Amino acid sequence: MITKRRSFVALILFLALLPPALLGQSRNSSGQQQEVLTNESIIKMVNAGLTAETIIRKIEASRVDFDLSTDGLIALKKANVPEDVIHAMQEKQSEPVTVSRGQRSDSVQPVPQPRWSWRHHCRCCW
Repeated sequence: MITKRRSFVALILFLALLPPALLGQSRNSSGQQQEVLTNESIIKMVNAGLTAETIIRKIEASRVDFDLSTDGLIALKKANVPEDVIHAMQEKQSEPVTVSRGQRSDSVQPVPQPRWSWRHHCRCCW
């Protein structure tokens, strides 16, 4: 009975100490889960009356997943999103994604060829 309880406690402690990246969660420095901005969240901020400068600062500080297709841009314009905000969205979307520790890159990087070889080029090795 005691060994089952210890095993259970050990399992709980292990799960509690797992890094958030292994659990698929992203957290900012204050420990809160970092939100991903979308077109809908930008429209909500515009409808709430936030200034373009405030929205742009939020875009710069956040992870984004914008729909900047033709239909997406038309929807933003119809929702009265300022041009400056749309430009900030386009700039942020075009930034390269940096991979931090604990995350995996979706793109495969080529392995560089070594500049040296174990085999030197003389007749004794042929």
